[in-house]
Amino acid sequence: MDGNTAASLDKPGIWTPTFINIIFISLAVTGSVDALQAALPVYMEQLGRSPLLGGLTVTVFTLAAIVPSLIAGRLADAVGCRQVMIAGAALFAFGMLLPLLL
Repeated sequence: MDGNTAASLDKPGIWTPTFINIIFISLAVTGSVDALQAALPVYMEQLGRSPLLGGLTVTVFTLAAIVPSLIAGRLADAVGCRQVMIAGAALFAFGMLLPLLL
């Protein structure tokens, strides 16, 4: 066994419980956002709004995700990914709980 192989055996694998939880949370968040974007035009139409307004709503929703992503990327480069991810998770949780507070 050479030195490189022995060193690689000491490193933990990627499939840790934390990594698996991150995958499931990412899939849940992405799935909920995608489901919302797919259902929103139909919901708007059921409320008696035009299909155009439903499409515009999805467009604004998408743009509202793009702009913070660009800012978060630069911020992650400046202060580190962990802090940005924690702040993003806190903002996401606040946004999810906001309807309960209103």
